[in-house]
Amino acid sequence: LWQTSQCTVGHTRVGGSLLQDLARARDQVPRETLHVLEGHADEVWTVQWSHDGANLASASKDATIIIWSVEAEARQRAVLRGHSGAIACVAWRPD
Repeated sequence: LWQTSQCTVGHTRVGGSLLQDLARARDQVPRETLHVLEGHADEVWTVQWSHDGANLASASKDATIIIWSVEAEARQRAVLRGHSGAIACVAWRPD
């Protein structure tokens, strides 16, 4: 997994799950905000990484989904509007 390979807190298991708890000393846990993604008008309820790790989808109570390109510098690629209400789940197609 791309996300696993980018982990900076000592994740060394090959093929490990990001859903497993990792025990770390307090000084090994990142404590700085690296990026703030601004664009939604209300609460973000869920985010989902693309399978290649190059994009992030965020879904919000404001009835929009924003697709973020995060390869070099985070930026909005697309804003998907037209939902009739808040969005509680977002997913990527395998392809």
